[in-house]
Amino acid sequence: MYYDHDNNTATDKISLVEKLRSAPYGFDVTLVNFPNGADYVERNAMALVSLLSRENAKLATNGSTEKISIIGPSMGGLVSRYALAYMEKNGINHNTKLWVSFDSPHLGANIPIGAQENLYFYGYKGRQDQAKLKFDENFRSPAARQMLIEQLDGKHEASPYPTDLWSNTAPNGQNNNSPFRQQFQNNLNSNGLAGSNGYPQNLRKIALINGTTNGTKTNGEGNMFLELAAFTIIKYGQIFGTSIQTKLKVATIEDKFLSTPYSSSQTFAGKVTIKRVGGIEVQKGRVIRTNSNSRGSMDNVQGGTFNTQGIIKDEFTLALNDAVDSQEWRAYIPNHAFIPSVSSLAFKNPNFDWSTALNRNLVCNPNNKEIYFDSYFSPSKNEEHVFVSAENANWLIKELQGIPQAPSFPLDQTVLTGPDVICNRLNTNYTIQDICKLPNLPIYTNQNGNVINGWSVTPNLTIINTSNNNIVVVANSIGDAEITLTFQNGLKITKKIKLYYIPTQPIPSGQVYVDDSNLDCYHDSAIPVFFDPSNNYGGIITYSPKILPHPLKTQTRNVTVKYTNPCTGEFTSNIFTLYHQGPDCINNRISTNTNFYTIYPNPSNDIVNIEIRDANNIPEKRATITGELFDMMRQLKAKVEINNNKATFSVSGLNKGIYVLKIYINDKVESHQIAVE
Repeated sequence: MYYDHDNNTATDKISLVEKLRSAPYGFDVTLVNFPNGADYVERNAMALVSLLSRENAKLATNGSTEKISIIGPSMGGLVSRYALAYMEKNGINHNTKLWVSFDSPHLGANIPIGAQENLYFYGYKGRQDQAKLKFDENFRSPAARQMLIEQLDGKHEASPYPTDLWSNTAPNGQNNNSPFRQQFQNNLNSNGLAGSNGYPQNLRKIALINGTTNGTKTNGEGNMFLELAAFTIIKYGQIFGTSIQTKLKVATIEDKFLSTPYSSSQTFAGKVTIKRVGGIEVQKGRVIRTNSNSRGSMDNVQGGTFNTQGIIKDEFTLALNDAVDSQEWRAYIPNHAFIPSVSSLAFKNPNFDWSTALNRNLVCNPNNKEIYFDSYFSPSKNEEHVFVSAENANWLIKELQGIPQAPSFPLDQTVLTGPDVICNRLNTNYTIQDICKLPNLPIYTNQNGNVINGWSVTPNLTIINTSNNNIVVVANSIGDAEITLTFQNGLKITKKIKLYYIPTQPIPSGQVYVDDSNLDCYHDSAIPVFFDPSNNYGGIITYSPKILPHPLKTQTRNVTVKYTNPCTGEFTSNIFTLYHQGPDCINNRISTNTNFYTIYPNPSNDIVNIEIRDANNIPEKRATITGELFDMMRQLKAKVEINNNKATFSVSGLNKGIYVLKIYINDKVESHQIAVE
């Protein structure tokens, strides 16, 4: 298992096994391989029982008091669960202190039923040997029949049997028209000590899962995840040197995810052309399926993902390369839910929508845990099945070192409630509404026996007191502030707030001005107005107007300035006088009384026309005439081409407001204001 240990793609990945074997950890690591991994889970579990007995005998011979930690990835989580519970049930000392279930399907695994139907159709209807082999290997093995939630009937070539929902386990598809999976679940749940429901008891149990618990689905119900069209070219000869040929579609695939509960939709459609002696045979198939699983579409729920469709796509591409002239993959969604989060967490009561957000502490009440584990790690997004990240590896290593970790899951940042604003240095209270939304209590004792207080604040706040569900703070200055709650596993909840201190209503004071240092008689239709306050104020300052629309002329304008604060509301406005000395553009501008052009319609929300105002008053024939349209912030919005003293342009894509059209006639400028509706 190689992983990105520092979340830096520029550095090499490292082996988790080698890291555990090396200093400072120094673990002895035994990798267990099952040559027939697709065999019955129970039979492979007996091999693990034998291995544990052998290893414990070695420890005893060496006089070691060390205990074993077991990590069971994927199906290995079921194998190790069964083996450990079996040993406890039969009085065999497993000498195990920690069992890690790594994205294991305790309530079942999922392969899209559309993908299963695809391989079944091409293998058994289309007589494609490779597809038949893949179907048998992946869906008719004992382990697959034990674990798959949704599965085809593996014996008959009739339509697949519907999914049955058993009250105490995950939904079970019927295989060979017999309760094969139900029998496995019964074996699994009845194993172990009385009341254990098949989980080992005399050790610490943790789950490392790759599905998120924040309710994010892997994909959308009913989406097309694979679509293929394959063609062969039939040539008929030539006529007058031109080839006559036909492009014939010989194979198709349409695979879709299962729809929402109790709705019906197509999950598979396909066509295959089979060459036979004396001609060809065309097989077609189409499946309309009703999702009878009340817990959702297992293809799309939150969970560890797998790329079954990518494997199918690669296999078909390779097989078709030699069989057809061309192939088109028209749809491809690379991942589906493989190990649902509810399954890998082993919920005691799984009868709910499996896409529901689970971002709470599922083991908050030790006497009434929602799952069979003592702690767990869930990522912030759905990951590839048995993916090792820097975060889950660090969490796991601490557990292996004997440092119990609080649950790690996507936190609800809104669980810390209180005002968004603190006014005038008053004591302010912030509360955790639901303590079971947290991984651990804010004030806790660490592995060294030290009491840790997880509350912290930014320097502009002072903590008055704290408890496990409450903090009281007071502001010591103004500005942006944060209250942070850091948990034992490093996760954090942060509350952002603003601090204001205004004992009396300030009177707006300062200066209004415009930056007219770069005014241009040809291109400046408007310039922004600024207000520079002279008194300290922590609120919001607004003023009007914010632009000087006619900066080329000398003028005096009134600017209204007001202060607004969340603590005390809007303060009384002040009126400031802005005096602007416009530049002397008289020699460069045409009098408004001598404008050559008229603009219409004005206002407009679409087309604007430019035409000569007076046929007896036109620019000289050789004049260079161009146009530009600006907004009131002097931003160029369009160039206008004027030919034969006429032009048409559109303002339909502009925001509502006032715009300035400048028409340049040699070295002179004619300006028009245009209102856009």
